[in-house]
Amino acid sequence: MPRFAEQVEVAIEALSANVPQPFEENEFIDASRLVYDGVRDIRKAVLMIR
Repeated sequence: MPRFAEQVEVAIEALSANVPQPFEENEFIDASRLVYDGVRDIRKAVLMIR
């Protein structure tokens, strides 16, 4: 989660700047994928308990 939050901050700062600044889009996508996979794994585990 910290990596995702950091990437969100970088993206927001880059998009908010008067002069657009480049940011590493692939790193943001990777961090988002990690969050998605984690949530999916938790959901599967909860469903298996039922």
